[in-house]
Amino acid sequence: QIIRKSTEEDTPVKMTQHPQKVYVPCNLCGSSDFEILYPNSLREGAHSHTARFRQSDSNLLAGQIVRCPHCGLIYNNPTESSEELEEIYRRVEDDDYLREWAWKRATFRFNVTILESFIDRGRILDIGCGHGFFLQELDPSRWQRIGLDMAEAAARETRKTGIEVHCTNLERANFPEASFDAITAFHLLEHVFDPRGLLGEVYRILKPGGFIYLELPDMGSVPARMFKRNWWYIMRFHTYYFSRRTLGEMLRSLGFKPLYWERPRKSWSIQYLAKKSSAYGFLWSIFFLPFTAKIFSKLFLTGKPLDLMGVIAQKPYE
Repeated sequence: QIIRKSTEEDTPVKMTQHPQKVYVPCNLCGSSDFEILYPNSLREGAHSHTARFRQSDSNLLAGQIVRCPHCGLIYNNPTESSEELEEIYRRVEDDDYLREWAWKRATFRFNVTILESFIDRGRILDIGCGHGFFLQELDPSRWQRIGLDMAEAAARETRKTGIEVHCTNLERANFPEASFDAITAFHLLEHVFDPRGLLGEVYRILKPGGFIYLELPDMGSVPARMFKRNWWYIMRFHTYYFSRRTLGEMLRSLGFKPLYWERPRKSWSIQYLAKKSSAYGFLWSIFFLPFTAKIFSKLFLTGKPLDLMGVIAQKPYE
């Protein structure tokens, strides 16, 4: 059933204990029509809790997820306003994610290798840099490293490593036009209120010939289609669910030229996988029992998940 929802009267809302939500048009084609893909599964009173916006959250709860009947983009609708999302992310702290620093650094070393096969020096911006693990893997003698993140606690920690960090959103940072050689955003695009607006600003501040490197869940993947509502990337804090097709269309519509698609290589500790798999119940988590995870907490797994995608796209030379 296609629902036609006017968004003309929707206005930004202030932060409240139980925030109101706003309906948004499709971020790819602009249509206000949508069809419900998965109904809301959130419990009353859990809407604004920052724990639901942690990377390590594993409860598989999410708001209403819809699909645009015209272009196929899948997204959370209604959703928190831009101001609401920013306020939540500003306050988020995730100790479980921090404990994964060694495995995150291993993952980001793979990302550096991929990026440097296209460009190996210059001025780089990492949007949603978190604690700066990716930027720390870049050689400072070849890269001028700049981070951007809404989380105040993460920004403070990253600055301690000597990396320049802006604690704001991309638009308010107001970087000069054509001022970066490369821009990265790992697991960021699925969290923001306006992905198209963010990518448009990235295009503006990239130099001609510059590269954007994105990594995010793939809604068109086999695991996403197989697990449906129980796919482990259906999360409270994900506002958009891109496939390779919808992401490629958005990039091309803004002027980018996608050059490289990948199933990115990732590393996780067994303990982290145990926590993430616990939402699937006993039959699944029996493979990662708590006592087993503790015994093997120093071991990790590396592989290329079938439900993640990475893309490197270029801003054409003038």
